Amino acid sequence: MNPSYEDVAAIAQHVLQTMAQLESEPAAKATWCDSQCLLGTIQIRGAWDGEIQIRTTEALAKQLAQQMLQVSEDDVQAEDIQDVLAEVTNMIGGNIKSQLDSPSTLTLPSVVPDHSQPSDLQNQNSVLCDLHMTCHNNPLSIQIVAQ
Repeated sequence: MNPSYEDVAAIAQHVLQTMAQLESEPAAKATWCDSQCLLGTIQIRGAWDGEIQIRTTEALAKQLAQQMLQVSEDDVQAEDIQDVLAEVTNMIGGNIKSQLDSPSTLTLPSVVPDHSQPSDLQNQNSVLCDLHMTCHNNPLSIQIVAQ
């Protein structure tokens, strides 16, 4: 069974609210402009094989780090941004995994700079969910990709 668009939106909103006290809402399409972006990914292996991809701006990732670590903007380091986006990816991925066929396991999350467009990430035929959101005036997208 695949989670619905609404389920994924509710998971993301819950994680962003509880972990960083940030409100988010689904959007028709993400507007990326020329922002520096990061891509958090986590693999699911087992009864269902695929990947969760979370793409957001560096600015939102920094805001997440500031909120989650409860530090000033000036005190947020590059490693903090990577670690926090990895944790958010892990939390969202884990919640999505719980709605997929089991038994399944999660890999460790990874975070890399992203220079692609969301539509470039995977063959569109394998994308089961393509959710766009706005959080703290920044775009965030979540794709569930079957492999």
